[in-house]
Amino acid sequence: MKKTLKMTKVFCLLIAVALLFISCDKPRYKTPTQTPPAKTTSKVTTPEATTPEATTSAHDPNLQDPPKKKYSKGLSYGGIGLPSGESAVSVLGIGSCTDVDLVIPEEVDGWPVIAISDQAFRNNNTIRSVTIPSSVKTIEEKAFYNARALEEVYLSEGITEICHNAFSYCTKLKEFVFPGTVTSVSDALVGCTSLTTVMMTNNVESMSTNAFSGCTSLTTVVLSNKLTTSPSGAFDDCISLTSIDIPASVTKISEIAFVGCDNLVEVVDGVHYIDSWVVGSERDIEKANIRQGTVCIMNSSFNNRYHLKEVTLPQGLLYIERYAFSRCEKIESIVIPNSVIKVEDSAFEYSDMKSLTLSSGLKTIEQNAFYSPEFLETLVIPEGVEVIGDYAFSGCRALKELYLPKSITKIGDDVFSLSKLDRIVYAGTVEEWNSIELAEHWVSHHNTGEVVCSNGTVTIEFRPKR
Repeated sequence: MKKTLKMTKVFCLLIAVALLFISCDKPRYKTPTQTPPAKTTSKVTTPEATTPEATTSAHDPNLQDPPKKKYSKGLSYGGIGLPSGESAVSVLGIGSCTDVDLVIPEEVDGWPVIAISDQAFRNNNTIRSVTIPSSVKTIEEKAFYNARALEEVYLSEGITEICHNAFSYCTKLKEFVFPGTVTSVSDALVGCTSLTTVMMTNNVESMSTNAFSGCTSLTTVVLSNKLTTSPSGAFDDCISLTSIDIPASVTKISEIAFVGCDNLVEVVDGVHYIDSWVVGSERDIEKANIRQGTVCIMNSSFNNRYHLKEVTLPQGLLYIERYAFSRCEKIESIVIPNSVIKVEDSAFEYSDMKSLTLSSGLKTIEQNAFYSPEFLETLVIPEGVEVIGDYAFSGCRALKELYLPKSITKIGDDVFSLSKLDRIVYAGTVEEWNSIELAEHWVSHHNTGEVVCSNGTVTIEFRPKR
């Protein structure tokens, strides 16, 4: 009996040990409880195979998300100390990883992966594609610079910064879609010679100098409707670009934004257009009939066009940039439509017009804007204009009649110098005239004259400069 009882106890003990081993199966992955790592360059273990979250394809947005893949193993990581006191990691490089389709994990040993470090995969010649999760906020400078085998990039919503030259000279990369969380486009894609398509969301507000310079295969660009400028060199040498829709939000395009984009320029009756912007003209043009829908006449578009005699500007035009019609000496008459809200400095300097009609949409007439209109006899400044800049009409030797609006608040230096003015008509009262900020030599003249106001006359002395 005792022997049987003893054997029963042994048998129960064996069962208990077996159950203990079964219940103690080792977990795949566990968030560490120890103190987070200090900033370092040492390797950190990559978690076991897991499926990455959905990403935005950086080639064709109409394609499906990339096939779900396992996280890449063997990458090199480094710790990052955050201002909050918490820690995270960045990807430092390829490490011992042999994957050609790279999948960056969201976290490593419980710490989020928040960055791809500068030059992490620079000059890599094996990576074919990379999938970057939403935990990553920054792709640092030259992270994939000259990664010549890289064909596809999948970016998740959540990435906020793609830095200088991050993907530059990835010569097999064909399409790139910026995530909606990116608000500023840097020069991250310079020299991507196979790149055909670039798409921005409407969250992008700015674009860097040379943003897509040297992308010689680029044919399709979708710009954000929040962009306000296209900076110098933005599309330099994009020789395959044949069309582009410039958003209405853009108010300034650098005169060298599209250097080398000869196939983008459309020539109509001697006038050169890129979308709704005039960018230049033929040297021997005699008549410029600017087409409807044009919003801007860019810097120096008709500068030194000595044969130009007639100019017709459409309603809807908004901007006339500096030197646009400078030294067009044969133009006799200009009518600036009321839609124009800005005429930049020197836009019509040395254009010897006899007749000028200004836009009622102007608030400021900038310095030198109409410098030396020698044959202009009558000038009406429309209501709405508040400031007339220095030398705006300087050298108007034939000017006899001047009408100023009640809205005027400031007249700069030498604005009407060398004129024959002895009488000015002002729409406001004497008191309002006396409140205008007048430069000491706003009119340089030897005689006295008068300003006729709505309730009286003010005698002024037109003094020459000493």
